[in-house]
Amino acid sequence: MLRSFATGILQARSAFTLLRAHPNQVHSLALKSGSSAAGYTAGVHASGQQLSDRWEVPAGSDLRISTRSPAAVRVVFGEPDAVSVQVDWKAPAGSLPRFALHKATATCIEVSEAVVESDIPATIHAQIPARFCSLELATAGGDVRLEGLQEARLAIRSNGGSVDVGKVRATQATISTGTPGASTPGGSLVGNLTAASANIWTNGGGIHLSKLLGKQLSVSAARESVADQPEVQDPGAEVRIDAAYAEHLFVDSGGLKLAVGELNCRPGSAMLHSGGGGLEVSGLDGSALLQSGGGPVQVRLHKNALSVHANSEGADITCFIPPDLTGHLSLLGRRLFLPPDVQASEGLQGRRLWNVAQLQGSQQGTDRITGQQPMELSNSSEEAQIAGITLDAGLWGCITVQQQSWLAAIAVKQGIKE
Repeated sequence: MLRSFATGILQARSAFTLLRAHPNQVHSLALKSGSSAAGYTAGVHASGQQLSDRWEVPAGSDLRISTRSPAAVRVVFGEPDAVSVQVDWKAPAGSLPRFALHKATATCIEVSEAVVESDIPATIHAQIPARFCSLELATAGGDVRLEGLQEARLAIRSNGGSVDVGKVRATQATISTGTPGASTPGGSLVGNLTAASANIWTNGGGIHLSKLLGKQLSVSAARESVADQPEVQDPGAEVRIDAAYAEHLFVDSGGLKLAVGELNCRPGSAMLHSGGGGLEVSGLDGSALLQSGGGPVQVRLHKNALSVHANSEGADITCFIPPDLTGHLSLLGRRLFLPPDVQASEGLQGRRLWNVAQLQGSQQGTDRITGQQPMELSNSSEEAQIAGITLDAGLWGCITVQQQSWLAAIAVKQGIKE
């Protein structure tokens, strides 16, 4: 199951392209008599220039913003049947307008920048309907802030700018804060995201999602810099997802610390890669493949954990299991630290493989791990992850297994001493 999911993820990533850039076009700023647009202004101020416009739009419309220069963008909810845009930028008095606002079709509003690029950042404020209005945004840097988006498509390419998506419930989401080939990390990403499908890439930028919900979700902070350029690291960056609920989830932190709070991937599966950074899952239901690439691993399993395979490539692994968990547990490591009533027999594969007795849950009200018949489990990781729970710390890592009820886990999380 995990192999087929991995294949699908790789195919999806290879087919994944960033937002398409729309050709910047210069449009007339004049409005015809009787135009439905209200509140239009084109003024020149001592500190700069400003353009604004408003259009009535039907459900299912699109707002497309494309800039060739850095721009700070703010998008909030406005009227239920209209889109409003205001652009401000600094320029000498008498300069030609740098931006154009245009209703390309009955359902598409475009904001574009003239061909001439500028080093002076602009500010774009937009108001969109709370529902059924898609947003496509591409800038050459600058921070992006959204109040949210509901039941529509979302596509953002900030090229280094930080992105706050607010609370999004999208049909499809594509978010890129990095610049392909850049040695510097991309901007950070924060927010609450629900989408049927989503692709996120930050090129080393930090990620903090309070909730991630959907069917096919891919989140990556992996670097894609030029080989002969040294990478600039953000020492405080990490990938953190407080709660993730997905049928199929792929997360690659690219060497940053990866921390997931509650992870529920039933009936599908999850693949988490930290690329050398620490990997932590505070609560896991369903099937998952956890690969740290040399970083320490800590995972807390819930009773509905199914097929779980954790591989640290030599780093230590700590696993908390509930008293009512059932299944098989296989361990590979230099040293094991187990509860006193766990029985383990060392395998004869030439590697230190322990086949731990079957987990049978609570017995007569007493929380314990029981079983006198060690399972026979192949040394193959592929077969191991089908059989149950496998913790693989390689030849050098130590494995610690502890029993912990959900109530005790909450107490620990809240800092309550037993």
